Amino acid sequence: MEEENFVESLFELADNLEKPKINKRDVCSRCRRPATVCWCPFLPSEPIQISTTVFILQHPFEESRNLKTAPMLNLSLAPEKCHFYRSKKFPEHRFPGLLELMKQPNTLLLFPGPGAVDISELPPVGDDVSYNLVLLDGTWGQAKNMFISNPILHLPKKVLTKPLEALCQFQLNHGACTHHSRSYKIENGLWKKKLSKKAIKRLEEKKNQQTSDGNQQS
Repeated sequence: MEEENFVESLFELADNLEKPKINKRDVCSRCRRPATVCWCPFLPSEPIQISTTVFILQHPFEESRNLKTAPMLNLSLAPEKCHFYRSKKFPEHRFPGLLELMKQPNTLLLFPGPGAVDISELPPVGDDVSYNLVLLDGTWGQAKNMFISNPILHLPKKVLTKPLEALCQFQLNHGACTHHSRSYKIENGLWKKKLSKKAIKRLEEKKNQQTSDGNQQS
């Protein structure tokens, strides 16, 4: 339960990070980011040579977001090593081959949760076979809904969240600030609007559960 709460908080932070406020800023023509937070200097001058093949399943709304982290991969890897699929759902008749990809034992899904492992602890798959790494590109809510509504995403082994932690820290180091969620404000007494009876009941149940858990541990 603590692991799930940590993951939820981490992705909630990523969703609510606000990009630094810069007036009339110059924009990089390559990554389309403000010049002061351009990440192009951190990209390799030549495509990185990797054996792993990356498959990005992108939520349609992600294309219009300012952060646009997926192009980092596109600009860093050889074209044949990075593949995009854009949709909310991925039925086999529209995306032939994805089901078989997900069934392969060497396919990994970058998604947190119970059973996820540290990617650095995985053994080599062999000289003639490489890993396939599947990424869900979207906000935490979008990625979570994609995972829930696509049973084929439940097939691969899941690996951990260190890249997301690094991304959050990068944004915070460059002047981003957080916007707390509605649930955070309610639980910490910061919510100014009147709560419904249903919301009050949920809050009381959560507090009672936390009290119960604390008594069991003491």
